[in-house]
Amino acid sequence: MNAPQPAIPDGYKLNGMGNLIAIENIKAIDLIRDEEVNKMVKEALLMKEQMIAFKLKITEMFENFVDLSFSEYGKKYGGKKGNISLTSFDNTMKVELSVSERISFNEQIQVAKELIEDYLLDKTKNVPAGIKTIALQAFKVDKNGQISTARVISISQYDIDDERWLKAMSAIKDSFVVSGTKNYMRFYIRDNGTAKWQAIPLDIAAL
Repeated sequence: MNAPQPAIPDGYKLNGMGNLIAIENIKAIDLIRDEEVNKMVKEALLMKEQMIAFKLKITEMFENFVDLSFSEYGKKYGGKKGNISLTSFDNTMKVELSVSERISFNEQIQVAKELIEDYLLDKTKNVPAGIKTIALQAFKVDKNGQISTARVISISQYDIDDERWLKAMSAIKDSFVVSGTKNYMRFYIRDNGTAKWQAIPLDIAAL
């Protein structure tokens, strides 16, 4: 729990070092910058709350309709949910729900790593340089200590007739753990029923 911030006396501002600075000693441009940054961040926080509310509302609308559609056949929408696409009657508007699984690894990924390293370092084997580089890179961790799922999966495409490699591929398969899912809502429009779909960007960087 963060300690409560001490009250800032009138006529002072707290700087980045945690020191109180008299406002009269702060440049006018620095005061204006501070004020504008505060305004913009408050607007961003407000927009974040609005987008959360929008996502909840749209998700509820989407699921309510799908549940209604399921009820036509005496079924209820639930359980493991997959990707679903809904289109308008004139086929010019589309809403997609995509479900993406978050994959992590258990301890068997380390077994795979050691088996592959044993194979790659075996001087009696003529291992292509390209495969060696890709395989060694696959198990490197990022700044959060995570191994890239895509890189690990990429090495499984290589068909190598070596007992250690084959055992490593089996260990990789057994190491996959679905740690959760994430839903994505995407929206599309187009001029007519045969035109190319255009995504409606909700990412501020894409606007």
